[in-house]
Amino acid sequence: MVKLGTRGRYAVLALCDLARQEGNSPLPLARLADRIGISASYLEQLFAGLRRAGLVHSVRGPGGGYRLSNQPADIKVSDVVRSVESGSEGADALEGAITEIDDPTVALWEEIARQVFAYLERVSLQDLLSGKLSLDELAA
Repeated sequence: MVKLGTRGRYAVLALCDLARQEGNSPLPLARLADRIGISASYLEQLFAGLRRAGLVHSVRGPGGGYRLSNQPADIKVSDVVRSVESGSEGADALEGAITEIDDPTVALWEEIARQVFAYLERVSLQDLLSGKLSLDELAA
């Protein structure tokens, strides 16, 4: 199961910022990190997962940087979160620790996570940028 954490939050924020770029022009990671207020090295870690998932691609050379691989309407928030959160050591260690004890709340938290990801499957970057986040608006 994929966990929700700050990695996913910052990855979504970074891709929203890329989506706002005029004409989808490439944006250097250092500049993007400054714009969203995180370290460039942390952002590099996130972009490795985003690149592997095919959500962004890099442009080399002068004026290079990163840009979205698809239109914002075609990028689901769930894909962004999954690309940077899955396989994180902290999440895997926590999940193992929880399942080793007799905890009657595990099913509750797993169901909440399933519900959250079902919602995130319906939300695109374009929805975030336009403020279209209610279930009624997403269904329209």
